[in-house]
Amino acid sequence: MKRIACIGTRQPLQHTELLERIGTFLAAAGYVISTGNAVGSDQAFARGANSVNPAQVELWLPWYSYERQAIVHGNQVHPGPQQWAYKLAEEHHPNWAACSRGATALHARNCHIVKGCTLYIALPGATRLGGTGQGMRVAEALGIPILNLRKPEDLERVLAKLGCF
Repeated sequence: MKRIACIGTRQPLQHTELLERIGTFLAAAGYVISTGNAVGSDQAFARGANSVNPAQVELWLPWYSYERQAIVHGNQVHPGPQQWAYKLAEEHHPNWAACSRGATALHARNCHIVKGCTLYIALPGATRLGGTGQGMRVAEALGIPILNLRKPEDLERVLAKLGCF
């Protein structure tokens, strides 16, 4: 089954419903949603996919207890990044030495989310310094195409595919 990485800002504001619709659409089309279970965008993508089939939601957690209340029975849950993910995250982070232990775990889990996916759908915040930006840098390095929902042309493509346009 094909996997699509879905990561975004913790403050999706007016985009929450769109992210849920994207998750629903992708799961209905047979894709697995690979995400990090963070409040905001990640959980919105997962809610949409969970409405179709919770088994099509793959959650990569930075540690075991991370946002456990949002996990739905049937989700594929992977707690704690592996060592290769920390190394990959460090290679693509602009200031790895300044990151706390928790931040490094969050960035490393984004490597798990992205690796092996056929597409990365991103809703970054204002900068590319957060986790979504880290995922974008890793996806670029791995040659994974990115749909950046902050780019009008990418957003239009997604809206057209969803029949909203």
